[in-house]
Amino acid sequence: MKINYILILISIAFVMASCGAKEEPVKTETPVEETVVLKEVIEEPVVEEVVEVIPPQPKKIIVKNGEWLYDIARDQYGDFHDWRKIYEANKDKISNPDIIHPGMELVLPE
Repeated sequence: MKINYILILISIAFVMASCGAKEEPVKTETPVEETVVLKEVIEEPVVEEVVEVIPPQPKKIIVKNGEWLYDIARDQYGDFHDWRKIYEANKDKISNPDIIHPGMELVLPE
């Protein structure tokens, strides 16, 4: 019985060995270097856009009869303590911050 078993194993091994596919060596091609010669340079047009930057114009107001700098500051900035900003921006027109006249054109800084 052992002999039959050994003969069966040998025959199975022989069949499996003979059934295996033979591998052929893989052929690889050597890459060919190509040289490309540029015959003509094509230039794309350059589009330039000129943008004129206009600085923001300061807001100006005309003083009304009975107005004070703190009235204008409260109306324009929401806080009457900002009257000094208006005074500093208009020192060339206002010599005394307590005295402004109707019709004066004042610059309101940002």
